Parts: sequence; structure tokens; C-alpha cells
Amino acid sequence: MLDEQDIEMLARLMSQQKEDIISEVGVVVDSKIKDSEQRMITTMDSKVRESERRMMVMMESYFDPKFQALSERLDDIEKKLIPQEAMDIMEDRVDDLEKTVAIHTRQIEELKKAQ
Repeated sequence: MLDEQDIEMLARLMSQQKEDIISEVGVVVDSKIKDSEQRMITTMDSKVRESERRMMVMMESYFDPKFQALSERLDDIEKKLIPQEAMDIMEDRVDDLEKTVAIHTRQIEELKKAQ
């Protein structure tokens, strides 16, 4: 038969075993959680990369034709533009013509006064 000391010793032994089991279960659970988190992160990273790839394909298919059309229109406009050198020459000619008109206007005024 078991006396009170034996029962206390068994209780301490069982308590110690319980703590050991809880500790071991905690370690195993932590390890499983970390493994699960790592798998989730890997899966999420893969999904994000795939989503980014699909988005880039979609953006390229949508925007590339629009940029191409815009580029063609800009090329057409650029072909119609007068070169800067020609504009400079025209500005010089306009300046010369304005000076000539001013001179002629003065001469006409002087001739009118002389009459």
C-alpha cells in the first residue's frame, strides 16, 4: 500500500512530467507554427510575384499601343514644325521689315509735311 509520502512523490513526479510534456509540446507547436508561417510567406511571395507579372503584362498590352499611337502623332507634328533655324531667319526678316516700314512711315510723314 502507498503511504502519504509515496503519493506526494508520485504527485511531484507527475507534476514534473506534466511540465516536461507541456514544454515539449510548446517547442513542437512553436516549430510547427514557424514552419507554417514560412510556407505562408513563401506562398504569398509567389502569389505577389505572379500578380505583379500579370499586372505588367496587362499594363503593357494596354499602354504600349497608346504610347505607340502617341509617338506616331508626335512624329507627324514634328515633321510639320518649322525648324528653329528657319524661325530665327524669319524673325530676323520680320525685324528688318519692321525697321523698313518705320523708316518709310517717317519718310512719308516728312513728305506730307513738306507739301
